[in-house]
Amino acid sequence: MPGRLPIELLRGSATPAFLTAGFRVEAVNPAAEMLLGRRGADLRGAPCEEVVCGRDVFGNVFCHDRCAIRQTVAAGEDVRDFRLFFAGAAAGFHAWLTILQFSAEEERCPRLLHLFQPLAAAAAAPRGAAARPRDLAAVRAAVFQLTRRERDVLAGLVAGRATEDLARELFMSPTTTRNHVQSILRKLSARNRAEAITTAVRHRLVDPAPHPHVRGSSGE
Repeated sequence: MPGRLPIELLRGSATPAFLTAGFRVEAVNPAAEMLLGRRGADLRGAPCEEVVCGRDVFGNVFCHDRCAIRQTVAAGEDVRDFRLFFAGAAAGFHAWLTILQFSAEEERCPRLLHLFQPLAAAAAAPRGAAARPRDLAAVRAAVFQLTRRERDVLAGLVAGRATEDLARELFMSPTTTRNHVQSILRKLSARNRAEAITTAVRHRLVDPAPHPHVRGSSGE
């Protein structure tokens, strides 16, 4: 990813997150330090399985030194987004742990961003609709601090929409649309639209379905 590492974008976020490289902790944000009860300096270099101790939706231990993620990387395949169930040391704390791959194509071992999404006490069990986490495109977009409207515009760029078409579909003026595009370029550390589209596709920041004609979408 050009520019900053994802963890740097989350530094001031309330969402606990940490980044691994080579399956060892590389960086931890303050919210994750509070959640895990350990300083980032103490966690750095620790194997991810020792930090997470994650379980699948059936309660089976998933995190270990021969986990499916390591096997996937060893096979030369991309790590697909998925979630594990995390039970913190604090009594009654449960969370979904979303794991996202953020890597440049030339990197031999992927950087994996781990995001903790707390569940309400009533929805602590890892099954059921109440525990269903947010869609992954939204989670990824949040890493880059994209607003909902910017996601709409970015989806249009990926779909090949021209500025005038996007403005008409999203009920915005062309000037407002261009301003959103410039904000997207800045947040993605992209020099132009082509780089923004490349980043969006590589990191799956928008839904894979073709960009819909959004009518009166709200939310900035």
